[in-house]
Amino acid sequence: MSIRLFHRGGRLVMRSSRASRQASTWRALHLRPVVWEDVFRPALALLGFTVENEDGALRFGTSPSTGLGTGPSTTAGMSTGSIRWTRGAFWTTIRVQLPACSAKKRDLLAAALLKAARYRSAVTDVQPVRARSA
Repeated sequence: MSIRLFHRGGRLVMRSSRASRQASTWRALHLRPVVWEDVFRPALALLGFTVENEDGALRFGTSPSTGLGTGPSTTAGMSTGSIRWTRGAFWTTIRVQLPACSAKKRDLLAAALLKAARYRSAVTDVQPVRARSA
């Protein structure tokens, strides 16, 4: 029986601080540069969020399918979430600001984003599989 302690290709991502219930800071250690937009965008899209790209950040929060970020505060821009990152040589500091929602939804969203940061590969040059000709 074998036990794998680290997922092949996974990154070491640790929560370093939590400023509030909706804001936290993570530290990611990696050997190669990571395209964080390609890591977080599919995870947020899978959760039903519309994602806007900024320079070194993603903004999200209007989600008609899950009900997160709807209401009068969304139009004022107060309940949108964001993910910002600052790159270093072998690490990245990731600041996550979650949209206003219930505690359970917030915990699930934070866990999904943390899992994407640890295990999602940011490979963008995948070629489609061609059908065999008979």
